[in-house]
Amino acid sequence: MAKLKIGLIQMGLKAATSATPAEIRDAMLAAHLPLIEAAGAQGVQVLCFQEVFTQPYFCPSQDARWYAAAEAIPDGHTTRLM
Repeated sequence: MAKLKIGLIQMGLKAATSATPAEIRDAMLAAHLPLIEAAGAQGVQVLCFQEVFTQPYFCPSQDARWYAAAEAIPDGHTTRLM
């Protein structure tokens, strides 16, 4: 039987909600990248992130301000980085 090594990353917001969506995204990615690298070094094959891992969990508010956080796939900043 083959084994699959999985990992899970969940963390709090690393920037103030008054920052721009791009600033928040960059702060969150900077906090995640060392953990992603460590997971890879430990042989993790599937790594899971929390929903909306590059922004605050804005879904309950439906504030149009957060629409700017949407990224294109496959050409968005986060997709290219990963």
